[in-house]
Amino acid sequence: MTRARWFALLGALVPWVGYDASADPPAPNPAIQPGEYIFAEGWRLGTLSVEATNGKLRFAINTVGGNAHVCELTGTIAGLEGRTDAEGALPACVIRLTPLGNVVTVDAQTNEACHAYCGARGFFVGKYVRPVPECVAAAVSATRATFKRLYDSKKFQEARATLEPLLRCEDVVDYFSMAWIRNDVAVARHALNDDVGCRKVLEPLHWLAAADDPAANQPAYKDDLTRIASATRFNLQLCRGT
Repeated sequence: MTRARWFALLGALVPWVGYDASADPPAPNPAIQPGEYIFAEGWRLGTLSVEATNGKLRFAINTVGGNAHVCELTGTIAGLEGRTDAEGALPACVIRLTPLGNVVTVDAQTNEACHAYCGARGFFVGKYVRPVPECVAAAVSATRATFKRLYDSKKFQEARATLEPLLRCEDVVDYFSMAWIRNDVAVARHALNDDVGCRKVLEPLHWLAAADDPAANQPAYKDDLTRIASATRFNLQLCRGT
């Protein structure tokens, strides 16, 4: 599985509304709802897909963890229990899926067997969130394209107003995409003479900009993290007037 595939998956200035928490019921739903959920842990690269097929509920989990180590599991769901398909010598991995509104929490019931489906630093246990429409990958890509068109046309106020709401999607957009979104919002604010706002939106990336080697613990992402760190340093200097 390539990293490029995961970068396609798809805040500091506005409240997070990546999913509608007000719609959550007081107790877990009796069944898993079909759909695609975004991994909301760690680097947040991954999905849980649930699909009703021939009267059965099937799941597919694909995640990328530390240093690009992956987990890949497919199987069937009965009640709140998932069991992987028989795949050669791999043991059956049993998971529990606990739904609550737009969130499904996945736990491994057979830890050793489940680890066989992951690389050394891969993991899939955690929360998966069904994003609101504006936070799904296709909508995020379309919004970023609109921002670029507006910014290139020097319509800076419209560009900022178009892109900035994506900061609300931070918990369902991968780290790399969100870092570029933050940098784009920052330069739009700088163009509007709002350097305080520019620096504010870049605050979560200060550690990256200050690092001597931003990919020291994640060498598989060296090129991406190096480019983001360089852009963030430049934009911070821009917004400090240095």
